[in-house]
Amino acid sequence: MLIRAFLVAVVALGTTLALADQPGGLPEDGYQIIEQDRTDLLLDAIVLWLSRNSDLPEVYAHPELRLVSDQTLTVMHLGHEGTGGAQRIEAVYDPGDRVMYLSDTWTNRTPAGLSMLVHEMVHHLQTFEQQKKYACPEEREEPAYAAQEKWLGLFGRSIEQDFEINPLTLKMLTACFLF
Repeated sequence: MLIRAFLVAVVALGTTLALADQPGGLPEDGYQIIEQDRTDLLLDAIVLWLSRNSDLPEVYAHPELRLVSDQTLTVMHLGHEGTGGAQRIEAVYDPGDRVMYLSDTWTNRTPAGLSMLVHEMVHHLQTFEQQKKYACPEEREEPAYAAQEKWLGLFGRSIEQDFEINPLTLKMLTACFLF
């Protein structure tokens, strides 16, 4: 019951902040930084939830959040312009700069929207893991999708329902393929 109250508070906090409801679109430089003081409490709550529900470290040095176009996300993810296959790229985390890029259409007003922060915060916290090694970049996705699925499950939702990622696709996104 306590975890449910906590989650309701997180969703209410996310709704209150209205982070992505900025009028006028993106500035000329192609991205909009979301003010840190508007995100710290929300990211603190997500870090706390993640640290209690996984083996990720409890680190409160948060990434910068930037809103970018869907085209920019696709280029960042694929390295070139393209459709990205059937799946839309929702967010990208840059561990070098510790920046989380979210679509300029992203909203934090739903469990699905907040689940994207959960997913990308897993990647951010992975940068602080001292002992854990991953065989390939895809393997880093498994705990991120698992946390996102667990988050959505608390609201009676799923990755398949909200993002149209079925179990086979999820397996492909999280498996190392050595060619």
